[in-house]
Amino acid sequence: MAFVMAYDERNRKNLDKLADNTKAKAYIWYAYLIANEINVLIYETIRTVDQQRKNVANGKSQTMKSYHIVGQAFDFVPVNGKQANWGGYGDPKIKAAIAKAKELGFEWGGDWKGFIDKPHLQYNYRGYGSDTFGKTVQQPTQPVHQESPQSSEFKVGQRVTLQGFATHFATGQEIPESVKNKPYTILQVKPTKVLLKEIMSWVWYVDITPKSAPEQTQPYRVIVPNTAFFQAAALVREYEVRGFKCEGVNLKQYAPYEKPKDGDPYQFVIHTTLDHAKQLVIELQIKGYPLAYGEAK
Repeated sequence: MAFVMAYDERNRKNLDKLADNTKAKAYIWYAYLIANEINVLIYETIRTVDQQRKNVANGKSQTMKSYHIVGQAFDFVPVNGKQANWGGYGDPKIKAAIAKAKELGFEWGGDWKGFIDKPHLQYNYRGYGSDTFGKTVQQPTQPVHQESPQSSEFKVGQRVTLQGFATHFATGQEIPESVKNKPYTILQVKPTKVLLKEIMSWVWYVDITPKSAPEQTQPYRVIVPNTAFFQAAALVREYEVRGFKCEGVNLKQYAPYEKPKDGDPYQFVIHTTLDHAKQLVIELQIKGYPLAYGEAK
């Protein structure tokens, strides 16, 4: 019998309220949940200015610049049967769902520092209020790698080593020290990750190397040029969790003590090695950043 969400009708009604590009990504995420039988309630999407003002007044939110107001965010809670499980965000299936959302370009409120908001997923797109309503979903201006094993150097059956610096599986769980620095066989290949047969776990390309290949350690950096601040901040949070040194750099020059503006252009930078840079560029392009590139330091 096919899996059906306990609150499927309510979830879809709420998702339909989102802005165009956010809704498209949210429905890809929702299809992933159904395919993996992950039961959630999406209880809020669009929010009025008056609602947000009340949320700020009672401490439920800390800003009037909410992505809910512009249709670029939604809140969800794990569900057992029809019972909301507010403590369920640490469940392995929910961690995998959150990892999938990040893979699609969403920022998770559970990664925030200070005001942690675990139900919250927001799609920064090109910045606050940049998404549209009732228009055709916009595609990247340059071709993006398709979901095909040919977009990487890795193949099914290949032997690879899980590197000692790896911190998290692609599904979000921490990698035990006992499985690092060991050889494994690739069982499946996707654009940014592979499934390792011996431990039946998905890992990122950048955390593995071909068993026979020497690591190329010359300093490199990977750059996503001209992003919005919120895009750069979301990418920093995502890649720092995976153990990378990265930063969002304001491209606009200011005089001493002059305050940066919200609309400033930023670029996202990962400081890494040539060995990792190759796959990081592919990964970022697949995520929807077609201008990502690598350069020697």
